[in-house]
Amino acid sequence: MFAGMPVDSWQLLDRLPEALDRVRPLSSRQAKELPEDVAALSRLLTTERDRMGLSYWSSPGLISAYLHYFLPWNLVRLLGVLGGLPLPPVGTGDMAIVDVGSGPLTVPLALWLAFPELRTVRMHVHAMDKSIQPLKMGKALLAEMSRLAGVPVWPVHLTKSPILHRFGLGRLSGDMPPVWLVAFGNVLNELPGGAGQVLPQLQGMLHAGSAGRTPAAFFMEPGTRLGGKSIMELRSIALAEGWQARHPCPHNGECPLVRRGGSPWCHFVVDAPKVPAHLADLSVRAGLGKASLSLSMLLLGESLAGRGDGLPARVLSAPFATAANPRARYACSAKGLLLLGDAGDVGQGEQVLVQVPASPRLDPRSRAICLPRFLEGNKAGR
Repeated sequence: MFAGMPVDSWQLLDRLPEALDRVRPLSSRQAKELPEDVAALSRLLTTERDRMGLSYWSSPGLISAYLHYFLPWNLVRLLGVLGGLPLPPVGTGDMAIVDVGSGPLTVPLALWLAFPELRTVRMHVHAMDKSIQPLKMGKALLAEMSRLAGVPVWPVHLTKSPILHRFGLGRLSGDMPPVWLVAFGNVLNELPGGAGQVLPQLQGMLHAGSAGRTPAAFFMEPGTRLGGKSIMELRSIALAEGWQARHPCPHNGECPLVRRGGSPWCHFVVDAPKVPAHLADLSVRAGLGKASLSLSMLLLGESLAGRGDGLPARVLSAPFATAANPRARYACSAKGLLLLGDAGDVGQGEQVLVQVPASPRLDPRSRAICLPRFLEGNKAGR
């Protein structure tokens, strides 16, 4: 699930500060106060969420903090997962990305970085947010990054609109080309009334376009309890309305974590990759150094054909010790939660194929189906 990115992608991410210096240069005072501003914005987004009604796009210091710390970390997180998504194929003609709650065009920037072959495609970006300022900054950043890479810039269309405003493709642009992807990045956790409110915005979008192209809808949230629960809520509502969960879910049945109730939430934790030196340094100075990244995600779209013989399952947990095996892992499947024995070498987030006996033994603690002789050779890919 966590695919490696081309070297070129990370090299261009290293040059993000060059683009930021042209779009929103820091004064010497702003540069000195940047670590403190980063720490303040981190508190606002976590422990002080009751103050979220105050837009951080109205504060110069918090704007700088977002652009220099949160934007690049979000790009790092997205770069770690985009290559593993079963995205629809891109045609030869004009295509469109609709990004809801876009901020500084985080998802389009990540897609531009992640897929060098997309940079020369005529990809129209239709970005929506309740504030126009971050959208304008993101448009300028994408233009600067394109200049640094020496490729034509994607056409960008900006729409100031509340996140929960119901819209159709025609409202955004009367001449919009076929939609390739609809994206919601870090949106669900900021909605006060629940994740299901975004589904009316997607009516018709999965089947919009022409020539048989069907776009997908991508959601990514922080791997917090709130972010993961929001993804699980959205998935349950979407499946009930006839949508298909394409990734990371290996099935379209009830989520085993919902079935268990209580505290579990769907998320994945991976070691933090080697990040640009400037970002690592700022993280340490702000007291927010990272050893790992946590995220929750969901891709809705057409159903995918099964692969090979066996039951698809997605590995959810890090390895842990049980009485029977020191390297067990939990996995999600259509038959419920699985407990894979001897699975320490299978990465978190990987999809595997398993064989479940007719009368399996259940783990007394988790009630997961025990597969003690799971073999690493069962890997089925991302």
